[in-house]
Amino acid sequence: MFILMLTLSQAWGMTLDDAWRDVEANSEESTMIAEQERQSTFAGDQAIAGLSPKVSLGGNFTVNQREVSLDFAASLPPAVIALLGDQSLGDPTIIQRKTFFDASMTLSQPLIDARVFAGVGAARTAVHAGAARAQDARSDLRLAVARAYWAVLVAREYVDIAKAGLDVAKKHAEQAQLLVQVGSALEQVNVQADMAVARAERDLAGAVAQSTAADAAFAALVNHPIDALVEPKADGSSLASVDDALHDAWAKRPDLRAAEDQARLARAQYTVSRLSWVPTVDGRFTEAWSENTGFSGEPWNWQIGLAARWTLWDGGYRLIDHAQTHSNATIADSAARQARQQVEVDVRQAWAESDRAHAAWVAAERERTLAEENLRLADVSFQAGASTFLDLEDARVSLESARVRELQERMNVHLGEMGVRHAIGTL
Repeated sequence: MFILMLTLSQAWGMTLDDAWRDVEANSEESTMIAEQERQSTFAGDQAIAGLSPKVSLGGNFTVNQREVSLDFAASLPPAVIALLGDQSLGDPTIIQRKTFFDASMTLSQPLIDARVFAGVGAARTAVHAGAARAQDARSDLRLAVARAYWAVLVAREYVDIAKAGLDVAKKHAEQAQLLVQVGSALEQVNVQADMAVARAERDLAGAVAQSTAADAAFAALVNHPIDALVEPKADGSSLASVDDALHDAWAKRPDLRAAEDQARLARAQYTVSRLSWVPTVDGRFTEAWSENTGFSGEPWNWQIGLAARWTLWDGGYRLIDHAQTHSNATIADSAARQARQQVEVDVRQAWAESDRAHAAWVAAERERTLAEENLRLADVSFQAGASTFLDLEDARVSLESARVRELQERMNVHLGEMGVRHAIGTL
């Protein structure tokens, strides 16, 4: 029975890894990321297609104004026809039929096309950039899921803290009522106690609303019951210093790799633009069939040829394209350098926030312990008549605030470590 209950509790408890798997498998955000990554592969396929042979089929049905034929007998002098006697000179040869159908199949192959060959390398760079952008988007999505996950955990625990605070406020109100009844306190203490209960009820209502909103936001990301969430534990960083983290980030940050790939792609596109001045040569093979056989009398005919093209002047379009692609390459290079600078800023900020969160969590735990002792002493002092009810209420509110801060810093420790991994590019 115990094993069954343990199994059920594990099945109902969603971990952060469960949430990540669910979002990556079922969310609309993950679908869009996957499709954007798939679209980046199309450029490579299109570039390879530009190098591949092309096969085309064509057919025509023609109606001419008149039929044209060649009659050799009609072109000979009468004396020659008389000498031939009864010998036949053959039927007239139809050169152009009145109506006829013809069809052809053409196989063409680019032989010299500098733009296409250079475009293959550019397309491969585009594929790499698309994969890096997708990895960066998935890292952003994981961090967003973790924040939404923790928002639910914090909001739910805040409800528990608010409930505990309301119970303590009601307990203090009962104590105040007894003191008033025995004449140890004025009626004003009852009013103050009722105000404290009302304040605690208001805090609880706010906590419930916050928890409901957090649940709704998280439910929009996952397609899994969220009745129970398992709090993730901080695992610490395996890196010794921020310089080690920065070194790893320059090698692993996907958005930096995407920016560098984009810069290489822009330079490759500029090269492709300059190669537009190079002539192109295509090979062609055509197999044709026609009812209009003409002099050959054969319906089938094939052709092999080479087609060369060299556009000397196109109205200045290529010059404008050179200027545009060069400008794009300059912008992409600057963006790559800026991305490298941003990586350093992100890593140092994330590392500093992680250090701050660890130190703040230790301080928040100590503050909560002291607040608990402060409330205990304030309770004893109030019952002894040595302090006012406002002092007791201040101690209760301070403890509730300390518990909330401890909870928030516990969350910040885990999210801070995830922020470092996100800044490095290993999330």
